[in-house]
Amino acid sequence: MSLMEKTLREMVADYEVRIPMSYQAYQQSFDEDVHVEWVNGEAVIFMPAATRHQVIAMYLIY
Repeated sequence: MSLMEKTLREMVADYEVRIPMSYQAYQQSFDEDVHVEWVNGEAVIFMPAATRHQVIAMYLIY
């Protein structure tokens, strides 16, 4: 694994969690308010944006 690949994997680890599970288990495990996707036999849970990011986004919208 190259240094670039390792760095990218570490960055992604801060923003998502991957849990191996079946599609049926995925459908039963998560509420609608959780940002999660089922990809290739894994539930990929995405972390919410940081407060600083949300404040900047709101500033830009208004």
